[in-house]
Order: sequence, then structure tokens, then C-alpha cells
Amino acid sequence: MKRLGENITRDEMVGALYSSTDERAVRLLQMMGDPAFANFSLGRLCQRVGLSSIDLLDAFRRYRIDQGIIEMSRRAPEIMATSSWASTASLGAAISFFEILEPT
Repeated sequence: MKRLGENITRDEMVGALYSSTDERAVRLLQMMGDPAFANFSLGRLCQRVGLSSIDLLDAFRRYRIDQGIIEMSRRAPEIMATSSWASTASLGAAISFFEILEPT
């Protein structure tokens, strides 16, 4: 749990917990913002809500996958346009090549 807390920023952790559908993750998020628990470690907070390190990592993994899908969706039109242009250019080059071999 300590390594997980050291390698994930607080903002990333908050985002993952906020987007989670797991009630324990929501409780953990609430406790992280409560001054009464300010001196508690992440591991201790997780223990109090019944969230294992695997559960926490799973919430973070799902959050990152969702972020990736959103980013891919944003870039899809640009990628499709670039791919279309590249395939059209390749087709034009192939036609020119065949015209050289067999002029009409």
C-alpha cells in the first residue's frame, strides 16, 4: 500500500476514488478529506473502510482505462483523417506505378 501511495498523486487518487462505483472507495474519499483522519496513512484508511490494496489498484486501473478511452475518442477524427489521406496517397502512387508499366 505504501508504494501505491508513493507512485500515485493525490489528484489521481481522488479522481479514481471519485469515479469508482465501489461504496468503500467513496467512503475512503470522504475520509481522506476529513480533518479527523488527516494523520492516518492510506493503508490505515483503506483498512478502516475494508478496501484492500488490490481493490484500490483496481479502482485506479479502471480510472486510467476510462481516461485512455476518452483520450482515444478525442483523437479518433484526426487519426481517421490522417489514415484516410495516407491511404489515398498510397492508392494514387500505386495507380501511377501501374500506368508506367502499362500506359493506356
